[in-house]
Parts: sequence; structure tokens; C-alpha cells
Amino acid sequence: PGFMGYGLFQMVKNQSRQVKLGVTAVAAWLSVMTAALVTALLLGFSGTTSLALAVPAMLGVHALIGLGEALITVAALSFIMQTRPQLLTDDAPAGSGKWIVSGIVLALLVVLLAPFASGSPDGLEWVAGQAGFLDTAVNAPFQILPDYTIPGLGETGLSTILAGIVGALVVAAVTFGLGRLLRR
Repeated sequence: PGFMGYGLFQMVKNQSRQVKLGVTAVAAWLSVMTAALVTALLLGFSGTTSLALAVPAMLGVHALIGLGEALITVAALSFIMQTRPQLLTDDAPAGSGKWIVSGIVLALLVVLLAPFASGSPDGLEWVAGQAGFLDTAVNAPFQILPDYTIPGLGETGLSTILAGIVGALVVAAVTFGLGRLLRR
């Protein structure tokens, strides 16, 4: 899905701001719908549920989720266009370390809000509950941070925050490592 969005953006990168934002909204929505469709196909082909049930259920609920994704993506792109438009050009200068540190700090601050996240099921969990196959789910053979908690701390706000910090740091490290690898 990410490559699809990138491809669409490349097609309109020389167009007006409104066209860019419009295509970005469509790409964001399509990326959610594509992921939902692939998940529904996997559920159907695995025998967990029928394709006739999974596909419309997943696409239905994720059509709404995709609208939220489109709004968030357009807001983020609008902010970048306003504050750092040079980041959207092919010849963007290399960033300084302060932006990396700022990004990590922002991610860690967002993690502090994790305990306040909705306890409602996500799109897949909701569909699984509605379709009656939620109880057939099997846990992964390994669980590093099960249910976003640190083993031993239980399901507490502190445990959720620490699990989020660990996750954010792992993502930052992998991203940094891949970036260095790709620059060689």
C-alpha cells in the first residue's frame, strides 16, 4: 500500500497544492482499503471465515477508518508543505540530527498518551467479533510485548507506556539502520 501512495504522489508532484492533497487523500484511503482487502483474503483463504463474509465486512468498516487516515495524512502533508516544503523535492538536502532527535522525542511524548487510547476493538477485531470468529484466534508463537504490556508489570498505564517506548525505540533503530545500509 505504501508504494501505491508513493507512486500516486510522484505522478502529481508537479501539480497544484490542491491536486497533491486530493491525490494524497485518495492514496491514504486506498492504502487502508488495500490492507483490509488483503487481510480479508488471507482470512478467507486460511479457512477462518468465508470470503463472502470477510471481504464486505472488512472493506465496510475500513472504508470509514480510511477516511480518518486520509484526513490525518492530508493534515500532515499540509503541515510539511507549509513549514518544510523542501522535504518534498527530489533534491532535498540531508536533514540535521536535530530533526531526528525531535522526531524521537515527539514519538515518545505520543506514547505517554497510549494509556488513554480507546479500549474499543480495532477494525479487524470488530469484524471478527461480528462474524463470530474472534474466539478462533490463535496467539503468535512468540510474544515480545503481549497486548502492549511489559511482562511482570501487568496491564497498567506504566506498562503500556514502557512497551510503547520500547516499540518506538526499536522502530527508530531499525529505521536508522536501514537508512545507513541504503546510503552505502
